[in-house]
Amino acid sequence: MLPFHVYPDRASRDCALAVDVAARLAEALRRTGQARLDVSGGRSPAGWLRALSRQPLDWGRVTVGLVDERCVPADHPDSNAALVRRALLQGPAAAAGFRPLYDGHSVGRSLAEAGASFIPADVTVLGMGEDGHTASLFPGVAGLEAALSGQGPAFTVIEPPAAAHRRLTQTLAALRRSGWVVLSLDGADKRAVWQAAQRGCDLPVARVLGAVPAAEVRWAP
Repeated sequence: MLPFHVYPDRASRDCALAVDVAARLAEALRRTGQARLDVSGGRSPAGWLRALSRQPLDWGRVTVGLVDERCVPADHPDSNAALVRRALLQGPAAAAGFRPLYDGHSVGRSLAEAGASFIPADVTVLGMGEDGHTASLFPGVAGLEAALSGQGPAFTVIEPPAAAHRRLTQTLAALRRSGWVVLSLDGADKRAVWQAAQRGCDLPVARVLGAVPAAEVRWAP
């Protein structure tokens, strides 16, 4: 059973997560001279990303990457890259390097470039949908089993049947190489989904977190 940390509210969880992520990145900086953070998008990460941007780090030696991305222009409201630029890469954190996934033109070229430049993250922070998907690994989608095999390329293209945009996403082969993985959850519905996954419901989120070397869950109502 993975560690499951409960917070009284989202602000408390966001603050604690930012402090702990910063500590892990600082440890990587001391150990190797550089650090890599990979994050997911959506609406819920904005709070902890803003809190992280205020942490005292040598941001010039930190690289931020994306776990997944919608194939939309960088200024599109659904762009994960836009979220990272708006919420994290501000103030001192603007000195961090940033590696977006989608170049705005060719999905195939973006996929090839992401795979060629892949570096395992020291810290990866994931979210989860109410269908049990994490990254852009959606239940039942074409290519899911290959993406969850733990073998093969670090990235793949996913076409969620109920979503508006194609996605580029890390596969389990990439996620399992992260030094530390945190699943950040909000609300009672997502807690119930996670509990179902822990009881044996075959959901992508359980398969991913069950295969990474070090993982935990942070939940707030």
